[in-house]
Amino acid sequence: MASEKGDIAAEGSPFKKQKGLEEGLEVGGDAAGAAAAVDDDSDDGSWDEFEYKKDSDEGSSDGYEFKDDEDRKNYKAYTRQFDESDGFDVTTFPSFGFYGKVLPLDLDHPRDYRLPGCIKALELAINQHNQQENADLELVKILKSNTCCCTIYRTTFLARSKSNIEDVRTYQSEMFYNHVSGDNNSFIFREKKGN
Repeated sequence: MASEKGDIAAEGSPFKKQKGLEEGLEVGGDAAGAAAAVDDDSDDGSWDEFEYKKDSDEGSSDGYEFKDDEDRKNYKAYTRQFDESDGFDVTTFPSFGFYGKVLPLDLDHPRDYRLPGCIKALELAINQHNQQENADLELVKILKSNTCCCTIYRTTFLARSKSNIEDVRTYQSEMFYNHVSGDNNSFIFREKKGN
């Protein structure tokens, strides 16, 4: 049942819990930014996230049904780690899958089908950085990589300048690379924070 303000503000909409939508604000622009997060009843009271709750499932968040409290805690730890590190330093993973979930690449397993894409994406990111910054970085070692959809690689690695091989530093790169089309785009290339 739709209202004059659109389906999103309709009675029974799971998004109605967002502040402002019950008054029928338009979605997008400033109205979307004005929507407030709902407290998720975390232990420390500092973790807020938007609660998407189905009428039949008061224990779900972002539309996911958790089998137990441990699953919910793992999801919260995952989202916190992801947000704090831009997806580079995630060590806790929920047991259920969802679109956009990052997964660690197993660097110790040379037959991991994602490894060639990670290596190529990193090669492209380093080359692009070298061209843009007039630098001469070369890869020393991949430390870890989290992948998403086999096309986004968030990789932490050691690199050094070819002109100063003793100065090895830790870098992070987020790169889109499609191994079928060759399309690529570097989103993040930086020296790791706290390095």
